[in-house]
Amino acid sequence: MEQASTLDGNIYLLQYGSYINELVKNENVKKLNNYILYFHDNKYYVFVGASTYYENALLLKKKLEEEGIFTYIKNDYVSDSELLKKINQWDKEIIKNNNLLEEHNQKILEILKEYYN
Repeated sequence: MEQASTLDGNIYLLQYGSYINELVKNENVKKLNNYILYFHDNKYYVFVGASTYYENALLLKKKLEEEGIFTYIKNDYVSDSELLKKINQWDKEIIKNNNLLEEHNQKILEILKEYYN
């Protein structure tokens, strides 16, 4: 299984979209239950999942597509090694039991919300 090294800070984000217009962004996120909103360079970025394992990101992408939520996987850098360790712990649980994919993804998003705010 390909893993982004927790030492170098790579993480795979599932990006739902990026928006310049706040009203358009607000309309498009209505159908999402859990997401991270990140404002950078005058754009709103919406992330609906994250993983330190590429395969977990692919599993989540497929699951979301089955629900009509289309994303693409974006690689990002996270400088907080403790945060990455926490995410990696949830990722390992997904590997053990991918029936808990959505539940564990919610935990990962909760962890990342602090980083991206």
